Amino acid sequence: MRRLAQELGCAPMTLYTYYDAKIDILRHIWELVFDELFTGLAKTAAAHRTPAKRLTALSIAYVEYWLTHPDHYRMVFMSEGVSQPDVSVFIGSTDIVARYGILFNALAETLGLHEQDPALKEKADLLVCLLNGIAHNKITMNGYDWTQTKTLVKTAVEGMKLSA
Repeated sequence: MRRLAQELGCAPMTLYTYYDAKIDILRHIWELVFDELFTGLAKTAAAHRTPAKRLTALSIAYVEYWLTHPDHYRMVFMSEGVSQPDVSVFIGSTDIVARYGILFNALAETLGLHEQDPALKEKADLLVCLLNGIAHNKITMNGYDWTQTKTLVKTAVEGMKLSA
């Protein structure tokens, strides 16, 4: 909090007027980041009529968001001093998981699976892991000559369809 206050040019006590702890500031920032991400994804989804094209476009837009905003990625997924309970409280107290439904629904439509099908959750979890992995590697190991982002994402999405 002292370092943040110094960077903002205010006293640490000023921050405590608005936030109880560092994690409260992070949660607020995370909400803003995810709101921006999912607002953009909603626009992407609206621009594609067929489920397969929508899923691919959403997946590319998801990864490209993090690549365009690597500091957001680091803040959300790589913040130092953040514990699992801190993250769990954030996810449990917001609509973040529900907003990931945009990918979940596009995947369900593409694969022709019912929302209650246990295989769908497994595939949706895998898709998010693949997309976050692509973003993570490209952000944290940017010196490596990675395959083009769209190609990696399309290959990941195609793999999801083939394993349906």
